[in-house]
Amino acid sequence: MVLNVAGGAYLLLLAIGAFKRPHVPPDVSPADNYLAVVVTVGTEMVLPALRETVAQLRRLRLRYVVVSSRPLDTPNVLVVSRDQDGTKYKAVRWFALSHARPDTWYIFLDDDSYPLDTKFLQDIAYYGARCYAAGNGVIVPRPGRSALAYALDWIRYFDDLTRFRLALEVLRRPIFGMHGELLII
Repeated sequence: MVLNVAGGAYLLLLAIGAFKRPHVPPDVSPADNYLAVVVTVGTEMVLPALRETVAQLRRLRLRYVVVSSRPLDTPNVLVVSRDQDGTKYKAVRWFALSHARPDTWYIFLDDDSYPLDTKFLQDIAYYGARCYAAGNGVIVPRPGRSALAYALDWIRYFDDLTRFRLALEVLRRPIFGMHGELLII
């Protein structure tokens, strides 16, 4: 009985999170102090996805840099120093310590994800004016080469629209943590 009540309460909270949609007025000017940071290992296996991501960022005319473990023939590449290479966390940390500025918003992307439009720049300006220091974007799943990754992206999408929206929009606290992909700081 107690578990049923607890489960029902949890589902109710998830529903509240799902229906609490962020409302950013359409007249908010987009942030212009941003940089999209694409983190990649830069191997042959990920290059097609990386090229697609860079093409979309260019199509949207977004400022970006690619942080890579290896030199690439892509514009705007920063190669992680060997002593800081090895994991995505280390690469992001290296970038933050050696290149980040306190007056700029950074949108961290994986090499296989990209924004569909530039609306998120209005979101950054709106929430930044309200003293928010970080956020997570919602990833919309798209089919790729891996069916497993596609299925996991749907789980992430559901998670974004329920638990994370509840925490970040309703409670205004990252009680469930934050995702590293599409992290905005």
